This record gives sequence, C-alpha cells and structure tokens, in this order.
Amino acid sequence: MENRLKTILVFLLVLLWGCSEGALKPVDGPWHGDVIEFEVEGSKILWVEMPGVQCIGTNDAGDNCGVAFQSERMQGPFKVKNAQFSATLISNNLYQLEIVEGRFLSPYEAEGTYRLEAFGCCVKTGAFVASSEERPPVVQDTGGSSDTGSQPDTTTPVDTGNPPPDIVTTPQDCGEPMVPLTFGGCTPPATNADQKAALSEVNKIRGWLKVPLINGHTSLNQSSQAHCECYVTHYDAVYAAGMSGHQEDTSYEGCYGVDFWDRMAHFGYDKPASFEIMSFQADPVAAVHGWTHTLYHRLPIVDPYTLEGGYGGAADGWVMCDTMNFGSGNVAGSDAIAILPFDGQVGVATAWDGNELPQPQPPDDGYPSGPIITVTTGPDLNLKVDTYSLRHEDGTEVPVIFLDEAVDGWLVRTTALYAHSPLDPVTTYTVSLSGELNGSSWNKTWSFTTGLADYYWDYNIPAP
Repeated sequence: MENRLKTILVFLLVLLWGCSEGALKPVDGPWHGDVIEFEVEGSKILWVEMPGVQCIGTNDAGDNCGVAFQSERMQGPFKVKNAQFSATLISNNLYQLEIVEGRFLSPYEAEGTYRLEAFGCCVKTGAFVASSEERPPVVQDTGGSSDTGSQPDTTTPVDTGNPPPDIVTTPQDCGEPMVPLTFGGCTPPATNADQKAALSEVNKIRGWLKVPLINGHTSLNQSSQAHCECYVTHYDAVYAAGMSGHQEDTSYEGCYGVDFWDRMAHFGYDKPASFEIMSFQADPVAAVHGWTHTLYHRLPIVDPYTLEGGYGGAADGWVMCDTMNFGSGNVAGSDAIAILPFDGQVGVATAWDGNELPQPQPPDDGYPSGPIITVTTGPDLNLKVDTYSLRHEDGTEVPVIFLDEAVDGWLVRTTALYAHSPLDPVTTYTVSLSGELNGSSWNKTWSFTTGLADYYWDYNIPAP
C-alpha cells in the first residue's frame, strides 16, 4: 500500500524584531513546546510553527467560524534581541496570529504569550513554553538514558521533545540495554532520533486508545531504513519503471529482500512479520499522522496485537521515503478493542481525501469523504456488527459507507465506516454499533467532535 499524502500548507509571515542581541544566547537546533516549535541558529530563529493553536466561535449570523493551525511553517530568519522576541506571524483580512512576548529564560528554556484573532469571530490568547532538543549537561548516578537522541537527519523537526502538558507520560523502567520512548514503550539504544519520533508518535496514539504500547526493535529499524535507502537510491532504475514500492530488486546494491518479510528476516527478525506501510515525506511524525488518517495504513498503528515496530527514512532530492515494519504477537492485546476516533476525541478532521493505495470504496459522489472511523479487535475477539449509525449533534442520521472483513479482505479484525460527504466543522457526532462479540450481544455508542482543519487531525489533544 502506498500513501502519497503530502505536507501541509506553509504560510509566509512578516516579523517585527529588534536588531541587537543580549548576553544570554539560546542553544542552536530545534526547540519543542506545548504549542510552538522553532529552530535557533546563532542570534536568529529560522522558522516557527504553532501546531494546535486555534480560535473557535460564531459570527454575527450565528454560524460556526474560526481558524486552526497544524504544522504550517512560518519561515525566517528572525532576530532575537536581548533574549526576547515578538512577532506578527501572519496577518490577512481573515485572521492574525502574533507572538505578543517571548523570552529565553536560559540557553535551554523559553516562554511567552500569543494572540490569535479570527476577525468578526473570536479571539484566543494563551501562553507557551519550549525547551531545546539539546539538554544541559547533568551528572547522573544511574544508568538511565534520556529520549532526546541526536538531531534528525531531515530538516523538518520531529516531536522528540516535551509533550503538551495535558498529555501525561509515565517514566518507564525498560531495563538494560533498552531506553524509554516519550509516550511509553522501550527501544534499543541504537535507535536514532527519527526512529524514536515515529515509535513515540505511534505509542501516543495507542495510549489514546488504551491498547498495549509497542516497543522498537533493532531488526525492524534496520529493515525499514534499508528499504528506504534502496528505494531512493534505485528509484530511477527500478521504481520509476513500475516496480511496487513495497518490493525490491535484490540484484541492486543495498536491496536485501523482495518482500518486507524477507527483509525483516534478513536483518534477524524471528517473530511474525505483520505489516509494512510506506509514505513519501521523509518526516517520521508527519508520516505517522498521514497513515493514521487513512483506513488501511492505520491498521498496524491501532491493532491491539501489534507487538514491535521500526522506522526508516531517506531522501534524495525530490524522491523521499518513510517505511515502518511491524511484528505481531502482543498477547496483552489479544482481547482488546481499539476505537478511533476515541470517545470524547476533539479536533477530528472533517474530511478525508481518499489518498491511499489501494483506495477504499469511494463515496457515491467520490472523495472527499468524512473521516475514517474504525473498530479493531485483538485476535481473541470475533466482532460482527449488524447495525450502525452516525448522527449529527442535531439528531439527523448521516449516510455512511460501512465495511468489514467480510466485504473487504484488507480489514483484518476491523470494522470501518465513513460519511459519504465531509462533516461539519466544530460539531459533535455520535456513532452507534450493535451486533455480536464472541457470540454474545454487543453494542457501543460514543461521540467525537470535529475541528476546523479539513483533512488534519489535532494531535496535541489531552489523553482520554
């Protein structure tokens, strides 16, 4: 399966900065925060992102309105004066986003306030904190290891820093030689920063769904990385000529197995090989988000039985690759159920563009559809859904496409539904399913609320 979901919009900006610098100098490199991401180089900030910042309200006519930012990158460079900065990040006839005041507390920590206004609709003000990906030197008397890793090879920042404050993470004793991931789970110490970022983002989502977390595995990291390097190195000679991106021609250097299970075995993986998913962004976090938006590529991320995973990424000019390989056998998830969107989830996309190969059954009028809704069970559970509905908050039933393994062989232990048309923004929808689970009567009703950002889900939401 191939997902060619591309990166999202980048906005230009106008900044008002001072022209001198103070004695306190922030360290170079990526900085991560609750609602802000940026990169420092010398006395400049190279770019700014404010993912998850949104303003929602109603206009004079009583209609829902607002604006939401995801990963829009606002390019610099922008000067820092006396360890302080302020900026109008974007301003047009619809909305304005500005950093009212920002300051570096130390070479490794920053804080500030922001203001977002959607004209004639709403105003949102808030505070932010951020910290450098590079941590200050400390003396440790234990064998513990932090999950910051080295700076990623790509120029796109990854969420390897501090999670938003509402997302609770619990330190995990992984035992030597494994090291903890940001949102739980463990991985070998040789795991690089991009691999940690992908695995951590997968576990953030699995934590939402309350299914067992996965661990990283050296063989899966190696097989995924080698496949991306094979793909970008031999793209013109092999893949542009028509070979599936999931296969390799082993007559070429650095290509180790025709199929993903061959490559996993080549690198020493001796457990069941279950999935390979690919994207073409060379960005681990964006790739995980893109996969999660889809139907088929979502499955290994949410499957309760997924045990271990690995990530690889590579780029050569415009040819880019992300690959994740997964192994199954997580017995703790044998009788678990994963539901996405989960009950009470907010910031759910209003639409999905069908950008996936193979493509699921299209709506009557073609894509875009509503967001994908899935229920995936562990192998000890046999779920058969007989009746289903999706209802708008005003009580009207929304026409949907319903799929399960009986009609779509790709949907292993999965039931899916999605609206024929995009959903309304900032609206609560209720899903109801009923049928049999292991021969006994079963029903489930839950709700989620859409955001404003069309195809994009909010990944900075609190854990349920």
